[in-house]
Amino acid sequence: MKKVIAALAIAAFSAIAVASGAAEAGTWTGVVTDSNCGEKDANPAGAKCSTKCVKERGAHWALWDPKAKQLYELVHAKDAESLAGKEVTVKGTLSTADKKIDVASMAAAGK
Repeated sequence: MKKVIAALAIAAFSAIAVASGAAEAGTWTGVVTDSNCGEKDANPAGAKCSTKCVKERGAHWALWDPKAKQLYELVHAKDAESLAGKEVTVKGTLSTADKKIDVASMAAAGK
């Protein structure tokens, strides 16, 4: 009986671990900003501040999605600096547990 209970407990914890680290592929549209200022710098005027925060203050590139009112950290976002403050479309994989998008591609919205 103890073995059955232990096996069920392990199975339950495994299911929770898998669910908490769920990832989903998708496309998101929003404005490139930084993780420190988020929505506040999600505009062309905030691009300089976002760049400074990323380069000098330990912030990360992020995407502000105004429809979802959600900030996503961008991982592997090599084009983020040139697109700071602009509306973009990001394709990649979202880690739902920590709201990070592993960027496969990013381009100005409408392109």
